[in-house]
Amino acid sequence: MPLQILNGAQVALEALRETDQEAFERLLAFLLKSSVDKTSFKHDAIVQDSDVNYATTNVSVNRSAANVDLWPYQDQINIRYRRIGLPTIKTRFGGRIRADLPATKRELVSIYLTANGLHDRSDQIEDAVVSELGEVDFSVIPGQFLIYGDMTLDVKPFQRQLADVIVNTTVLGFRTVGDFEAREETLFSQMLSSNEETLPYPLESQYLSWGTPVKVGGYRYDNTSIIVTGFGEEGYYLGPVELIYTRYDFGWASVGTQYLVEGPSTPSIPQMLASISLQTGLPLSVADVVSQTYDPIPTGEVQTLTIFFTEDNLRYTGELTIDYKAV
Repeated sequence: MPLQILNGAQVALEALRETDQEAFERLLAFLLKSSVDKTSFKHDAIVQDSDVNYATTNVSVNRSAANVDLWPYQDQINIRYRRIGLPTIKTRFGGRIRADLPATKRELVSIYLTANGLHDRSDQIEDAVVSELGEVDFSVIPGQFLIYGDMTLDVKPFQRQLADVIVNTTVLGFRTVGDFEAREETLFSQMLSSNEETLPYPLESQYLSWGTPVKVGGYRYDNTSIIVTGFGEEGYYLGPVELIYTRYDFGWASVGTQYLVEGPSTPSIPQMLASISLQTGLPLSVADVVSQTYDPIPTGEVQTLTIFFTEDNLRYTGELTIDYKAV
């Protein structure tokens, strides 16, 4: 009898998409005339061959399903055929599972098989609880018709859309001196603390990218929008979410009060910013503002000067008006 093989590339793929009974009937197609009903046969227990890639089983007429014309054929035939090992499945479909933990090994294999369009044979896997992400070993219970062997898969977190877990999308932003110690880190910390109850996994800043802030209103608070995006294979979250937060607006914060700066007759932005930082405690740098020059001011005179913040400034918006006295 010719050796029957079930793991040729196309045959294997088709068999993996079928139930074991359908795969058995596919094997019978190599042995029987096309006119014979394949559903009329059954097989006995599967016996592992000395070569682990193969198995043998006795095939006979299934009297409970066969037409009476086949009942006289009561003998059985032993066939040897090649099964499909878990390593072969892993090679073709990859070695990664994404799931929430804890989960059982059978639940994980069910996710893996169905995600790849294969028939769910997870009930043929030795079961156990998996509580930690990382590499997990899976083994087939001996005696299965189509699959056998062991494989190790890398269990990764199920990746959710960031917008599905960041429910509170309005955060404080930069309102007081204490908020200015960091940039994206401040917004990240505020976003995290506002959404801890809806985050099934930790929010990891290294897997977040920050867009360009956009002014959404000329108000003191909640005046800025920014898109935060989750990325990467290792992160828990993917996709964008829009945050609304406050950029510091000197016009609103000072309520019309002018800042007085004294300096040389030719004003410079670094010198003016340094003075305002001392007066307010707010960190200001040349990178925060639009570069510009000013005409000299006669000694003893006071002129009102305006410094404009860059549109993409993460922490400040609007303009800073200064009464500058040349000394």
